[in-house]
Amino acid sequence: MKKMILQLVTIATLFTLATPALAKDTLDLTFKSTSSATKKNVDLAVKTNLPKDTKIQTTVEGPKDFKEKFNLKVDKKGFVKQEFKGKKYGTYKISYATQVVKKQPSSVQKKLGKNGSNLTGKFVYKGTGTYAEKLTVQKGKKQVAVKQQSKNEKLIIEQKVAKAAAKKKAKAEKIAKEQLEAAVKAVELAEATPTRENYDKANTLVASLSQKNKGLSDRLTTVNTTILASEKAESDRLAAEKKAEEDRLAAEKAEADRVASEQKEAARIAAEQAQIAEANRIANEQAQAAQAAQTPVGNTVYVTTTGHRYHASPNCRGLNNANSTRSATLEEAQNRGLTPCKFCY
Repeated sequence: MKKMILQLVTIATLFTLATPALAKDTLDLTFKSTSSATKKNVDLAVKTNLPKDTKIQTTVEGPKDFKEKFNLKVDKKGFVKQEFKGKKYGTYKISYATQVVKKQPSSVQKKLGKNGSNLTGKFVYKGTGTYAEKLTVQKGKKQVAVKQQSKNEKLIIEQKVAKAAAKKKAKAEKIAKEQLEAAVKAVELAEATPTRENYDKANTLVASLSQKNKGLSDRLTTVNTTILASEKAESDRLAAEKKAEEDRLAAEKAEADRVASEQKEAARIAAEQAQIAEANRIANEQAQAAQAAQTPVGNTVYVTTTGHRYHASPNCRGLNNANSTRSATLEEAQNRGLTPCKFCY
């Protein structure tokens, strides 16, 4: 008969419970497997710190619906032992569990406590000590350790996952609550002081919420309407001020242009008048010079009684028709308003 090789995997059955501070009579339960097999002979051997004579219910399940149960006891060295012969090659699952306390010897009951209340640690589930291992018998293969997850380990993982999920959910809810509170405060500030800056900040916070909040969104819509109206009013006011300033500048320019035009016209008229005055002055000076040039040497001139001119010579042809002629001074003639004769001057 060929040699059969056993693959042994020991699975510590874990279960995490909230453990209170240990009392003097508590027992932190331990299990350690030293099980082995030769061919189809399987020797179960699990060492524990349970008290001697503790009753252990052992269940073996294997291929082809193989199942056997053994009522075992912890020996004086702390071992739970059993030998059995497997019927088929394959994997055998062995579960260990302490029997109910009331079925234990009185010496064991005292150490385990009522309903196993003294038992603590990862191998304890609802006052019962549990442990599981898996033995895989395969032909022609070396011993290989294969991990098997026990019921308690599954419960531990499920609890850890649930705890992590609950923690994550609580953290998310806390963050969501804080975000909501910040958004509400921002909206209230925007309502109290409706500025574009306050609105934008509140709108960003509301938009970042994990769940849409229609109430806050509607309040922000009202705030935005108020801000738009205020911005339009401010824009209209600035436009009116700008137009008023433009009108003022235009009026000032028009007035300046009018004044400049009037000043220019006045300057033109003044220049013309100055030019005319200068021309008259020059003309007068020229006339006076001409008159002075025609005035005879000395002050004697010749006049008539009724005539309007004075003459430089008594023989002037302007005196041909005169009834009488007499001499006079130039000053006298000019005082009478007489003017020089056009023939002799």
